[in-house]
Amino acid sequence: MDKAESLRQARQKLSDYVRINSMRNTPERVALLEAIYSTDAPFSAKALSSQMSQKRRMRISRATVYNNLGLFEKAGLVRKVFLNDHVLFERTDREKGVNRMLCG
Repeated sequence: MDKAESLRQARQKLSDYVRINSMRNTPERVALLEAIYSTDAPFSAKALSSQMSQKRRMRISRATVYNNLGLFEKAGLVRKVFLNDHVLFERTDREKGVNRMLCG
C-alpha cells in the first residue's frame, strides 16, 4: 500500500473514531495525522511537536500533541514502541516487530 492510500485510510479511520466518540476532527488533529503518516520511522512526541512548528509552520502545544497521540493510539492509528528508556510512536500500518539497529 502506498503512502497516499495509507493516509487516506488513516483519515477515514480517524473521522469514524471521532464521530463515534462525539469529538471534533480539528485542523490540528488532521495536521498531526498527516505528519505522522508522512514518515516511516518511529518518532517521539517531542520530535513531532518540533516538526509541526518547523516544517509545517503550525504551533501546536506539546499537550495537544500528547493528547492526540493518546487518541490516535486508542483509534488504532499509532502504537507505542519502547526503545531503551525512550517511548516512541509508529504508524500501525507498518509491519509489527520490525528489527531496529540502535547506534550509540
